[in-house]
Amino acid sequence: MDATLAVILIRTIQLALLGLAVTLSITSHLWPSETPVRDGATFDFIVVGVGTAGSVLVNRLTESGRYSVLGIEAGVDPPLESVLPALFLFLPSSRYDWNYTSENDGYTAQTHKNKNLELTSGKMLGGSTSLNHEIYCRGFPHDFDLWVEAVKDQRWSYNNCLPYFKKSEKLEDEAILKSNYKDLHGLHGTVGTTREPHDITNKYLEAFQEIGYETVLDTTESLGYSEILFTIANGIRQSTAISYLFPIRRGRKNLSLLKETLVTKIIFDKNKNARGVSVVTKEGKSLTFRARKEVIVSAGAFNSPKLLMLSGIGPKEELQKFDISVISDLPVGSNLQDHAAIPIVYRMEKRFTLIPIPPSPFKFPLPGIIGYNALNKSQGYPDYQSFGFIFQDPTTLILICTFVFAYNDDICNTLHEAGEGREILFNIPNIAHPKSRGSVKLRSTDPNDPPIINTGFFSDKEDLENMVLYLEDLMRIENTTLFKKVGAELVDLHLESCSQYEYRSKDYWKCYIPKTLVSLFLYTSTCSMGSVLDAELNVLGVNRLRVIDASSMPTITSGDPGASVIMLAEKAADILKKKYNAKDEIAQSKINVDLYLTLVNKTRMKKNLEVFMYNVEVAYKILERAPPSHG
Repeated sequence: MDATLAVILIRTIQLALLGLAVTLSITSHLWPSETPVRDGATFDFIVVGVGTAGSVLVNRLTESGRYSVLGIEAGVDPPLESVLPALFLFLPSSRYDWNYTSENDGYTAQTHKNKNLELTSGKMLGGSTSLNHEIYCRGFPHDFDLWVEAVKDQRWSYNNCLPYFKKSEKLEDEAILKSNYKDLHGLHGTVGTTREPHDITNKYLEAFQEIGYETVLDTTESLGYSEILFTIANGIRQSTAISYLFPIRRGRKNLSLLKETLVTKIIFDKNKNARGVSVVTKEGKSLTFRARKEVIVSAGAFNSPKLLMLSGIGPKEELQKFDISVISDLPVGSNLQDHAAIPIVYRMEKRFTLIPIPPSPFKFPLPGIIGYNALNKSQGYPDYQSFGFIFQDPTTLILICTFVFAYNDDICNTLHEAGEGREILFNIPNIAHPKSRGSVKLRSTDPNDPPIINTGFFSDKEDLENMVLYLEDLMRIENTTLFKKVGAELVDLHLESCSQYEYRSKDYWKCYIPKTLVSLFLYTSTCSMGSVLDAELNVLGVNRLRVIDASSMPTITSGDPGASVIMLAEKAADILKKKYNAKDEIAQSKINVDLYLTLVNKTRMKKNLEVFMYNVEVAYKILERAPPSHG
């Protein structure tokens, strides 16, 4: 299979899945139904965006029964491919993705198809937790020291955030539960976490141990390498849609929910109080809703700053370009952060199994390891994080190369060729604490237009210098017993634009890094505490308006910030309940209603899943046997 056929395969499967979603509504029974809401209706709280943070908030703010909440989601219900862990590959570039892209800056991402980055982010209930790669990372205590420094408030220290990490987590990994690491985790929360051990990862963990990195059972607060902890439990993705909306899909009469409804503006009175929102429904109707207490924006790192700016909150000079009246002059959108990651790919030992075994739809599709690495081992927090995914099937490799990372066909075909008959170790090191900053700006005053997104990757040259050091540190693995024994080879991507430099020299890597970087889709800090928000997430210069999502974070955490966003939303819910004197009078509905049976073993879902998997297998075989495409 070549890269062109890989795209055809993905699109074919996406169409099959869309057909299932539209005609059979396989997963519709899992989510709260949409609520009829009249124009001009008033609620205590309006939550804009029922995504990663918004799902947490609508659950927690309605559990006392005292307050009415309207949740407004621009997207739809999560489909089957969101619920089943192995199918995340089919979610990017679909109706479940905002399909935003970065601007072509002429410097980064030049090996990608359109010389920009596809910035996948969830457009459905649960937001990006419904389409991310299901990896559970909290960050390190040091990350929250940086938050305290930015916000000047000890309430955001790691020790003060830890209870909310534990409140949200339900660790289900038997080995960790029997270890001393158990005390770092929550045991009775809503988000199930577990590892998926594979024997094949042991040799790689031993190789990293050979070059001086510890191998540990759990990297939650530890430097070193371990198997990955996933937000997967009972064969189901633990999105915030599953963890916080599924338990309350019935019975919360004080929760109203709108789907496929875009909030276009926040409404303020003459005293700068947020009084409500204007929206456009899927039928194209313009409606207005009022908030007695507060409007809460949880639309994510791209759409939260976009909505604030459309509503008159943002940099004065930017708003004036569009004749938007300035309500509060704040650096909205100016602090975009993400983890820039670089592919370092090795051909490993020969494979003798010619027919790949299809992955279980109920598990993460690849064996993998995760490492938190520091050049100075005494500092106690990582300089860089590294994933190592093990491919034993070149078809899966080319699908991910083509569709998840959107590299050009030459690179993906090179990787596919490298994987023929060989095991592949696909390393993705990324900077834990980038100094570079990007931005989110308005493209126009039309709420339907995507924002202008400049990632800013490697705009601070110190990041580039550091990334070279991290690659050199990682590549010491070539000197291990394993790599020498199997004759491991670094895959040369044959970058013509870097051919003037000696291969693997520092200058070569400085050319290679910006051209081949990928986003890990972990965007944060565009409405950050300390500059746009105060320590209680109130927007500065106005009243009755908060931003509670990844954009609120002062700095990005080491690793995937998803767990930290959930923690932040849990903590924010308590801040709100304390202000308005709400107690948790209604207990959280239990997720342990044998979720596996509820979601998977229903006769209708199981039968349709079997039909779907058969059709996927047929499409796979047809395209795998097709002759190479020549454009």
